[in-house]
Amino acid sequence: MTVGSSHVTQTATVDSRWHDEAESLLQLLSESLVALPEEARDAVAPLVEDARGGVAEQNPSRVKRALGKVGEFLGSTASGALGGHLATQIPTVLALLG
Repeated sequence: MTVGSSHVTQTATVDSRWHDEAESLLQLLSESLVALPEEARDAVAPLVEDARGGVAEQNPSRVKRALGKVGEFLGSTASGALGGHLATQIPTVLALLG
């Protein structure tokens, strides 16, 4: 993907596997929401839905933004051990998004 203006061009390489990997991760996150503390669940659920929307639209930037925020919430100690484990899964997908 290349984004440019009259003075600057930025190129990001998006791995073609991102769609399937993101869908798998989002399924895992959705299934795990019920086991997360309520505060984490309330913060993460709308972000998971936002990322799902990005997958449906084939918009890797939207997915990356939403998953980055999910990772921040799940990485906090308030998310417990499950949240911490789920947070470790996110960088793999983010790496595919360039």
